[in-house]
Amino acid sequence: NMNFMGGSNAQAQAVIFDGAGHVAFRKTVFYGSNFRVWPDGRMSYAAGGKHLFMDSTFTVIDTVTTVNGILPDLHDIQVLDNGHYLLLGVENLTMDLSGYPVFQHNNTPGSATAIVESVVIQELDSAKNLLWEWHGADHFDFLDTDTSRLQNPAEVDWTHSNAVEMDMDGNVLLSSRHFNEITKIDRDADTIMWRMGGVRNQFTFVNDPGFFLQHDIRRL
Repeated sequence: NMNFMGGSNAQAQAVIFDGAGHVAFRKTVFYGSNFRVWPDGRMSYAAGGKHLFMDSTFTVIDTVTTVNGILPDLHDIQVLDNGHYLLLGVENLTMDLSGYPVFQHNNTPGSATAIVESVVIQELDSAKNLLWEWHGADHFDFLDTDTSRLQNPAEVDWTHSNAVEMDMDGNVLLSSRHFNEITKIDRDADTIMWRMGGVRNQFTFVNDPGFFLQHDIRRL
């Protein structure tokens, strides 16, 4: 069993327990998250703006982070069967939101020079060369977000995407928490295939209002 322990991830404890509940490994990781083991035997955790990969002796042997000027978003990384990496990033966009009076649960307009954090997905090969990049801002409208999450008119955590997944057909699934949405993206055409949840929902939830503020999504 692998997890992070601690009241704050400012000084988290990465811990592995054996089957009897004894501590098999423990490491103090500052601002750490996403401690996990991969099918190839490597382990990884996220800290300091990158994903750190360890071998079976818990020695850090590699790091992976976003490229091409995109800031890292350490919510998620996936190691694909072909050794490639699928990971989340963000870009800070300057947007005129003065025409959107939807901030702070009332009619407060956004700033004319608002800084808006928007999701970027990247696929890197095993040598960490960029193979594919998808920008949420090219496909989403500003009011696709849940306006109850819009607090600061000048600095907007817009998509707050928190999980990415390669679907069984080779296309990509994205979870955007502040949209209350799962988005399926055509990996070849770079277009949206469908949208589940949120204001753009294309699905029917039977006897259920649907989900909101979801965190970790996986294709089963």
